[in-house]
Amino acid sequence: MSATGASNWGLAALLSMIAITKSTDAGAYFTGKSIGRRKLIPRLSPGKTWEGSIGGVVVATLVAAACIAFLFPAISGPDSAPPLGLALVLGPLLAICGMVGDLAESLVKRACGAKDSGNLLPGLGGVWDVTDSLIFASLPAFLCFAAVA
Repeated sequence: MSATGASNWGLAALLSMIAITKSTDAGAYFTGKSIGRRKLIPRLSPGKTWEGSIGGVVVATLVAAACIAFLFPAISGPDSAPPLGLALVLGPLLAICGMVGDLAESLVKRACGAKDSGNLLPGLGGVWDVTDSLIFASLPAFLCFAAVA
């Protein structure tokens, strides 16, 4: 890998972590809305379902594979991608960590009696609502990418 490829590898890893983690939210939302029946933790987060969570993990794994197959080569060079099998670890791991982060943030908000974490990002619930999953997924993502770098 060239020096430029090495510096861009970190960017590819960061963008992949964001894409994988955020795609979990989207996959869980749309799967849960379409086929969700069984509530995950109704007192904590009444809209989340088991079916949605599984859908989020599946989507995250597919996005992880796409990031490894296409994003890494596009950003840091054709021979720079981690092994494609990493998607089978990275997708579910980041999906689950992201969901735990979201649930942890919901727990804190419920304890404080707040609906949103702030009003800086209207319609999105606040900065913490947007970043909760990323905060919890960042360390596992770093460790996975560092293991194959």
